[in-house]
Amino acid sequence: MFDLFHQAGSAYAVTLVASSATALFLHFILINFFHVKMVLEAVKFAGGLGVLCALIDIPHMAFSQRSLVAYLIDHAFDVVTLVSMAAWIFYFS
Repeated sequence: MFDLFHQAGSAYAVTLVASSATALFLHFILINFFHVKMVLEAVKFAGGLGVLCALIDIPHMAFSQRSLVAYLIDHAFDVVTLVSMAAWIFYFS
């Protein structure tokens, strides 16, 4: 089993790298690919992207018999993270 995520120091490093990569990729998608110009457009796009990702993960939740409440909390956090990331990208750029 890959034990990298069970060590606190490694988990922080992996989280920083994953969050940075997500922000950079979201920046690329919003600005270079879709040419979004306003904060509200970016927030709507990121919200839609988060909902799309949540919908894609429904079969995994169903077949792994995970809790629906945990699934909703997890993906609500993901949507909020993407929306806030998109807002910050446009606020500071």
